[in-house]
Amino acid sequence: MYSIWLLPHTDKHKELAQLMFNLGREYDGPCFSPHITLLAGVHGSEKELITKISELATKMKVLSVKTSTVETQDSFYKSLYLKIVETRSLLESRQLAETVFHLKPEGETEDLKLVSSFMPHLSLLYGSQSEQVKKQIIASLQDKARVDLLLDRVALVLTNGPPESWTMVSVERLY
Repeated sequence: MYSIWLLPHTDKHKELAQLMFNLGREYDGPCFSPHITLLAGVHGSEKELITKISELATKMKVLSVKTSTVETQDSFYKSLYLKIVETRSLLESRQLAETVFHLKPEGETEDLKLVSSFMPHLSLLYGSQSEQVKKQIIASLQDKARVDLLLDRVALVLTNGPPESWTMVSVERLY
């Protein structure tokens, strides 16, 4: 199974990667690369998907997004994350990816506000931490809750197995 990720510009990517590494080490979470999942559960031959990720990159533009808050869920993959402010361009990118990867019927028109399965976020920590631990982490991250991100790359990622084994198959620059 594959996922389509949006990747932050290099400077922010390094900064976030260091923060995530430190959180993972301190709170026993796996290491993974900073990203916003545009699509998950993508299937197909790797060759075909590499062609599609290239096609998607030619149709997308660099996205500028903002984070709003640090949030948690009772979910391994959404244990602690930065909530991304939804923008029209981000939702249009999601719809474009759905079309390119044929995840919805051709020509289907859907109001951009009805993309219910898409909750843009940037995970900071995966795991099963207690609510008390999560509250402590959130308190320590308040000065890092609001971040401006430039998303300038889109990646095809093989997401089988645990996060430590995920592999970026193809990374394409956005313009």
